[in-house]
Amino acid sequence: MRRIPRVFTTYAQDGAGWQDQVIDFACLLDRYVNVEGDFFHFTEPGMDWTRYGTSCIRRADTVLVMSSPEYWARWEGRYPAHLGAGATRETDALLGLFDRDRRAFQMKVVVITLPGQSDRIVPYELSRVQQYRIAELTEDGIEPLLRRLLNVPKYRKCARKQLPALFR
Repeated sequence: MRRIPRVFTTYAQDGAGWQDQVIDFACLLDRYVNVEGDFFHFTEPGMDWTRYGTSCIRRADTVLVMSSPEYWARWEGRYPAHLGAGATRETDALLGLFDRDRRAFQMKVVVITLPGQSDRIVPYELSRVQQYRIAELTEDGIEPLLRRLLNVPKYRKCARKQLPALFR
């Protein structure tokens, strides 16, 4: 039986329209893999938001970084200190993973650019990680990402080799 991957979406709140798009993306993806995101827990009594994101990053097989100017401002430490603590804590956890084990970071982190966002804003230091530009929030639109998450290549190598007829 195939194990279903655990995926965490980290993003910065950047207005209702952006958050709605992130939620729509996560709900679409959740049909196929186990997606975790803070929006699934907003009404949970007693939720410990100081530890939520960092523990999700630790447990996840893959962390999807939802690219936006607000998120990258936190990543680069350019956001007001009294705002955006959750996303900032998550970026710090990812930076800590990078410092501790660059290979694990590269295997775990994927940058997602949703429709309407520019992939030109992704920091240069993340050039080494996989990036997916989602053209539309449909199954077809997320197919390449699903293939990566589920490890189902589009093209498969021939497992059984044979001699060409020329040599038989």
